[in-house]
Amino acid sequence: MQRRSSLTSRTTGFTLVVTVAAGLLVGGCAGNREFVRGKQTVVEASSSSKPDWAYKTSYFKKDGMLCFSGGVTDAHDYALARRQAKAAAMKNAVESISVLAKTEYTEALRGTSADQDGRFVQDAIAFTADSVNLEGLLPGEEYMEKIETQTDDGVRYGYNLFGYYQLKESDYTSAKHRALDKMLGKAREANDKAAEQTALTLLDKLNSGETK
Repeated sequence: MQRRSSLTSRTTGFTLVVTVAAGLLVGGCAGNREFVRGKQTVVEASSSSKPDWAYKTSYFKKDGMLCFSGGVTDAHDYALARRQAKAAAMKNAVESISVLAKTEYTEALRGTSADQDGRFVQDAIAFTADSVNLEGLLPGEEYMEKIETQTDDGVRYGYNLFGYYQLKESDYTSAKHRALDKMLGKAREANDKAAEQTALTLLDKLNSGETK
């Protein structure tokens, strides 16, 4: 009876060892399956969710301001991420102002004798973009994510960062005034009556509020 109890004890102990060993083996395999090269995980963020403006690729309006967003993903450090995001926002500002000005000038000239003057509109767009002081754009909000990326050597960390910069709509209107005044001066200097009339038409519509 004593021998049987001893045998039972040894058998139970052996079964326990085998069970634990099998569990460790299965756990180890599961851990290996979880590794995905290049998989990224957000380990830190400046807010609980990514704001809607961070998804915008063009300008948007907010509280009387024109806002231009820019972003960068997987930058090596936070300072670099901020510089690259700002550069992207400035590039967006130039492109968006050009598109916005083209739309407004084209619409303002539609139905007039000058609505086919494409060369004038192109020059007016360029002058308008040049008249905007990009260094004077005001910083808006910023959103940051710290990213952990799985690699063969372990993990590495990087930053996703998005931000936007703001231009007062009144400053944009002033930039259009400066551009059109410059166009008017060039037209008169060259005695280009058609261009002069186009500039005057756009200035009249701008002053009347038809071109905001």
